[in-house]
Amino acid sequence: MLCLTRQGLVSVDPKTGAVNFSFWFRSRLNDSVNAMSPVVVDDLIFISGAYYKVGSVVLRVKPDGKGVEEVWRNTSLEIHWTTPIYLDGYLIRSAAATNPMPACAVWNSRPAN
Repeated sequence: MLCLTRQGLVSVDPKTGAVNFSFWFRSRLNDSVNAMSPVVVDDLIFISGAYYKVGSVVLRVKPDGKGVEEVWRNTSLEIHWTTPIYLDGYLIRSAAATNPMPACAVWNSRPAN
């Protein structure tokens, strides 16, 4: 089970409650929140935050499920309240307060800075 909390991403075993891994992901400013749900495709997890340049990150879950490695991180793609949709290799997000235009990113590529 994945939970994106204010401090970041946590994976918890739903049967035992044991923490599989955690990944710190939040703005340095106290006024920030992480409000979207993680997007999972195969062994990749996408999370994002908006405002204060926290940006987005894609993580790869290690084969044993007990950790993650960062695949890419970028501040040009920021998502605040809505969870993007994965469709046919693309990640699609609605308009955001920081950028009023809808956006689309190729899932397996890094967005430009």
